[in-house]
Amino acid sequence: MTDISVSLPPDLIRFITARIESGRATSSSDVVRDALQFLESAERAKAVAQTRLQRAWSDGVATVDVGEIDIEALKAEARQRLAVAG
Repeated sequence: MTDISVSLPPDLIRFITARIESGRATSSSDVVRDALQFLESAERAKAVAQTRLQRAWSDGVATVDVGEIDIEALKAEARQRLAVAG
């Protein structure tokens, strides 16, 4: 394994220390390794979600029948709904 050095703000140092003192980690390397593995997993999950969303969007766009919109009729319907809700 390769050693690297990173500078961290005091709040993250306290977080690492607390994890070690509570027994949830045995070293600062364990904490950083776990954090990076979690980040990597989250980024993979985000990429999968984005791909699914893009696919769903594309499928929706491909199947929608927009047709023509009568803006005046749309405005009249909106005014009528507002009047009823009123």
